[in-house]
Amino acid sequence: MTKTTMILAGALLVPALANAQLFKCTGPDGKVVYSDTRCEAANTGNLKVTPNSTTMSEREKAIEAAKQEAAAKAGQGAVPGATLPAAGDSPNAGKVVGGRYQLTSSDKERIQNLEVNLGRAGASDELKTATSLEMSAIRSGQDARMPSDAKSRRDSLTTDLTSTDAKKRKASLNALRELYSNY
Repeated sequence: MTKTTMILAGALLVPALANAQLFKCTGPDGKVVYSDTRCEAANTGNLKVTPNSTTMSEREKAIEAAKQEAAAKAGQGAVPGATLPAAGDSPNAGKVVGGRYQLTSSDKERIQNLEVNLGRAGASDELKTATSLEMSAIRSGQDARMPSDAKSRRDSLTTDLTSTDAKKRKASLNALRELYSNY
C-alpha cells in the first residue's frame, strides 16, 4: 500500500469514528448507564438495565420461591436469613442424605486443593497424612460440624506441619488426629 492510499484510507475512517458517540443515561433504577444509543431509548423501555449484583438469577428465584412455599406449608411464613446454595451445589449440599454427607462446591474445591498439596514434591509424611485426614473429614462431614475455633486450630496445626522440626510436625499431626476425633 502506498503512502497516498494509506492517507486516503485514514481520511475515510475519521468521519466514521466521529459518528460513534457515547451517551450517558440514567436507567430506570436511577443508576447511570453508558450506551451507544440515545437516552430516549431508555424512556421508551427499549433499554433494559439489570445490574448483576442486585438481580437474582432464575435459579435463585426458583430456590427462593421453593423456600417460601415450603415455609408457607409449614405455617412459618418467610424464612429470615435463609441462604442460597452456591452455584453448582445440589439442594442437599452440606446435608446428610441417605447416611452420606453431600459435598458443597467449596468442599469440592478444598479437596482439589488438598489433592494438589498431597502430590507436592518435598512434602513431609506428616503433611501428607494430615492432608489425607482432612480430605476424609471433609468427605464425611466432620469438617462441616467443626466450630470456627476448631477450624482455626486446624489451620494453625496444618501450618506447623510445614516445619523443618520433625518433632513439631509429629506433635501437630497427633493434635490434628485428636481434633478430628472430637467431631
